Amino acid sequence: MSELVFIDVRDQSGQNQRQVKSHVASGTHRQKRLVAIEQYQKNADRDDEQSASQDLSSEATTSNIDVSGLQQPQDPTQDQYSVEVPSPSLTSVKASSHETHVQILLQQSSNWIQYQYRHFWSVKIRQDPLVYDLNTSIETFRESFYIVSDLLAMGKVNPAFEVLKYTLDSVPDLLRNPHPELLFALLEVASGINMPAAINLQSKVKTHLADMARVIFGMKHPATLLLTTDFESSSRNHTTQLLMACIINTLSMTFGSDAYQTLVHQLGQSQFYMRAGHATVAQETISNVLRGWMEQYGDDAALSRLAMLELSMMRLHACHDDPIPFEAEVTNSLQWIEVISGISGSQPTGILFPESSPASPDLRTKTLARWFLLRKRYTLALHVYNLTKGLPDQRTAPHEFHEPGGLAGLMANIVQDALGDALDLAEDINDIGTAVTQHWLGERVTQP
Repeated sequence: MSELVFIDVRDQSGQNQRQVKSHVASGTHRQKRLVAIEQYQKNADRDDEQSASQDLSSEATTSNIDVSGLQQPQDPTQDQYSVEVPSPSLTSVKASSHETHVQILLQQSSNWIQYQYRHFWSVKIRQDPLVYDLNTSIETFRESFYIVSDLLAMGKVNPAFEVLKYTLDSVPDLLRNPHPELLFALLEVASGINMPAAINLQSKVKTHLADMARVIFGMKHPATLLLTTDFESSSRNHTTQLLMACIINTLSMTFGSDAYQTLVHQLGQSQFYMRAGHATVAQETISNVLRGWMEQYGDDAALSRLAMLELSMMRLHACHDDPIPFEAEVTNSLQWIEVISGISGSQPTGILFPESSPASPDLRTKTLARWFLLRKRYTLALHVYNLTKGLPDQRTAPHEFHEPGGLAGLMANIVQDALGDALDLAEDINDIGTAVTQHWLGERVTQP
């Protein structure tokens, strides 16, 4: 009988066990994600053969939009896809007279996302399944307009226009290298929901962006159509809702229902529902995002904790009785994010930095990050936390503005200077109930 050989398989690397497990989970998720994307594309190819003879009638039935007899624009490089849109019962606003134009937008947006994936994005994703997750240029661009609105609401006019200038300067590069999240960001600009404190300024910004999109993309591109669409006040919420759902559903078909692109857009969608007064739908949507990120990254990942913070703030804003338990939830989520992002060195997408022992961040920097968090400027908050560790923001394109940190770094510096002594006092910023209430009052979507 041969002797038994025992092999010691215990980890002897001396690395932090939580980081080791997170690193292994990240690698597993990358493999699963790539397989999932390829599977979705195979299904899409199979569905094309079955739906080649279909027109927009199925969409018209779902969204109650009559487009019978409408001549659809044909693009030889794009295929036609069926896009599922939500039931209008979620909003009391009825569709307006420009329904036909909106329906074309739904179709063109879906076509563009699918076409871009097949011809450009798929190559990058096969090389690195998380390539778009790690680039926050579009997320920073999206948040910059909210920052402009925040500063204007506080009476900080010069800093607001400084942020706006840098944001508009970044647009040509963003349009020349389209990102999966581009249409969602432009939709918020087009509908005006991202600058609630500056409606007149928003219309001028929209016109300026439309001119750039027209030159770079042409008249028939969905980005141009979005920016030239007149979002009538009587149907703005309804139109925005349909377009958001179209973009998210198409991303789900393209990248997968649990992909970063899909879930991060659902987070933005939940914020829209909350501001529009649909608290129940908003909380259901963010709960779905929370489940997805917890399953993929774990309970202690920054993305999971950000979703928890979002849900806690929604509950706090929606409560009518005792707010103290919900304020405690928000505080707990904030503290977890500060621990994870400021100490452990883990990125929200699971990319790990080597352990280091940076000096403790000063009160101003920590308070600035909290200011961003409580206003739901999550990308900027995580950027500030990276700065407290003395680490570069690995999720920012290195060529962006040829500046350390790119647009996110510029905005963080501008906001820090604009807030000034308020960061030292930090009373209003750290008063959870006051901060959340002010945020929601400032960003509530006006109901017609």
